[in-house]
Amino acid sequence: MKKILTLLIALPVLFMTGCSSNKVDFTPYKTGAIFSVRSNSALPWYVSKGASETDGKKENTGEGILTQALHNMTGNIDPEFNTAQERLDDAEAAFHDIMTEIAGIQILDKDTVVNSKKYKMIGGGVLKILQSSTAASDYHNLSQISKFNCREVLKEVNADCGFILSFQFNKKVMQGNRTYGEIAPYGELKVTMLDRQGNKIAEKKYAADGAERIKVRGRGYDHAELVALYSELSKTLISMFAVEWISSN
Repeated sequence: MKKILTLLIALPVLFMTGCSSNKVDFTPYKTGAIFSVRSNSALPWYVSKGASETDGKKENTGEGILTQALHNMTGNIDPEFNTAQERLDDAEAAFHDIMTEIAGIQILDKDTVVNSKKYKMIGGGVLKILQSSTAASDYHNLSQISKFNCREVLKEVNADCGFILSFQFNKKVMQGNRTYGEIAPYGELKVTMLDRQGNKIAEKKYAADGAERIKVRGRGYDHAELVALYSELSKTLISMFAVEWISSN
């Protein structure tokens, strides 16, 4: 109980929401493997549904495949583009620590999973340079995994379940506008969880604003300062899943 209260107090957000389906009993699962940790490569603006400037579109979710490929080829120096993998590496490490320490499930280390024979055999799909999304270091960029591959990987690494973590990272106007105002990180996380038979156990969705804001003046702002805030936001989103996990016990 003390851990739960400490975690809830520590969640540094101005806005949080969990959008989950039916309650899941997580108690049978003691060991888990991460199949993929992925997100959009850029940090586009978030626009609330119904906003006039987007005619009801929920958000600007990315830069587009060709635009992103150009950034990849030209070595764009904007930290919003070139730190995408770093954001995901931080998120992968946070998931391992938070789920192990708070939820009480042992998350296997990355090397055990990515170096397994069956995981290495999973196809890479579209050429990496043409993808508008990014995966954490050494992981395949997977939005889903076949039942066969799931079963085979979990059997080889001796895990009870597997996870695919799909993030959507945006920057969001909190006050004023994009020219003069304050912005903050915004993130969404979809956790897809599968069992040893390859069946989907749960698909949980969470969203949160970052607690800290960055000032915008004449459309200019400190990109590096903004980027530095996403690590804490990832921990917040993962903690929301961890809280739901322990609440089922």
